[in-house]
Amino acid sequence: MQTEFCIDTVVRAAYERSYKVTLVSDGHTPFDTRGLAAAGIIAHHNATLGSGFATLKKAEEIVF
Repeated sequence: MQTEFCIDTVVRAAYERSYKVTLVSDGHTPFDTRGLAAAGIIAHHNATLGSGFATLKKAEEIVF
């Protein structure tokens, strides 16, 4: 699932349905595009989705 498509949509849809969302900030799966490198896509989505749609956590912080 690419971050800028599936992950972005799922996080926003879950938030809209009042779910508490945790986004793994170092678990993104983008590819470089013509306009933006993968690192930029990750930074953008962490900043955007982490500003109210989801709580950001690193993979090592996730406990099952």
